[in-house]
This record gives sequence, C-alpha cells and structure tokens, in this order.
Amino acid sequence: MTLLSAVFPLGIAYLPGEKVVLRVFEDRYLDLMNDIRQSDLTFNSVLIEQGSEVGGHDRRFAYGVQIKVENVYEAEFGLVVEARAQERIRIVNWLDDHSYPHAEYEFIRDTEPSQNQVHEAASAISLLAQRIRTLHVMLGAVDPLTNTALVADSQLTTIAGGRWWGPGVSFLEVDRAFWAIASLLPCGPLDRYELLVPETLLRRISLLKNTIEHVTEIVTFQQRN
Repeated sequence: MTLLSAVFPLGIAYLPGEKVVLRVFEDRYLDLMNDIRQSDLTFNSVLIEQGSEVGGHDRRFAYGVQIKVENVYEAEFGLVVEARAQERIRIVNWLDDHSYPHAEYEFIRDTEPSQNQVHEAASAISLLAQRIRTLHVMLGAVDPLTNTALVADSQLTTIAGGRWWGPGVSFLEVDRAFWAIASLLPCGPLDRYELLVPETLLRRISLLKNTIEHVTEIVTFQQRN
C-alpha cells in the first residue's frame, strides 16, 4: 500500500530512533513545515545522492525514514525543528516538486525472524556494541580533541554488557538495540544509508559489522602514521 508524503531530502541518512535537529531557512521547506504543523507533524527524509539541500534539482536515494516533529521554534534565520526519526520508508514514485518535494512511499517491513534468529541477533549486537565502544576509545587516541563522551553512553554500555536481553526478548527490542548502536558508529552517510535497505535484521547486522571493520582499519592506519 502506497501513501503520500512531503519529503525533505538531506545530506545525512537518519536512522530509526535518532534525534533530528534541523535549521530550516529555505522558503520551500518553510512551506513544508508550515503545512505539516497543520496536519500530523510528519514528513519523510531521504539522503541526497547528488546536488544540494538548497535550491532543488538534486538527485535522491529511494530509502529513508519517516520523521515526527516534536518541537518547532523561531530562530534568527528561519526555524529550528526538533524531531525524531521513526520507521524506515521507501520512495515508490516521485511527484512534482510543487512548492517542495512530494512522493508516494511505503513502509519497509522486515521478514519476520524465528526466535532463534532473534537470539542470534541480540548476541551479535552486544558484541558489535563492544567494538563500537573500543572504536570511540581509539578515535580519542588519534585526536585528543575528539569528543569521546559516547563511550560512556548508558544505552551503549548496557547493550555492550549483554545483560539487556533474555530468552523472551522480542524482535522489536532487538531491532531498537540495533539502531541505537548503529547511530553511534562514526561513519559516512552512504554507510548509514545502506543500513536502511535490507529487509532482514541479520543482514543489517552483517553490514554493520563490515562497516565497523572498515572504520577500525582507517583509525588503526591513522594511529600508525
């Protein structure tokens, strides 16, 4: 089933559960914000493939997230929008950019895993959380000015500890844990975008593992030079 939505293409790929803060000053996106404030306070966001957030004529990727606005306040120039990324979406058809981008879209539904697969995923996520914590420590060693406060992030610490799940853990709990740690991985927008595409949790875990390994290799090289 396809739905209609306003779309805000951005230079970042937001992940489900992430806090979103936008500074909106371009007329077309001020119009977008004005319209959604009079409806359900939601819009979709996708990563820009080529071009700029300002001025239009950009090329856009198909996968993104629905974003729910939580607060809007006026700034010296335009608006500051505080929001939260929610479910993943896929653009089915772009419509005319009348005033601002619109598209037909659908929500992405995962193939339902077995309980054994859920347990496998939970265990893997705890191990990946440990590696992300280690990576932040390494980044702090490369650049002492780097903010390494994320190492002490309470949610990351809990997930890395492995005691957050038990035999009755649900797929939704494990999926939330995945997105929580994925959002803390320092990587580029394309790496984040790729995590939005797979329709199985285990495939996303495999992609995240590969990205962690790649980033770790880069940081290790920097430490040696």
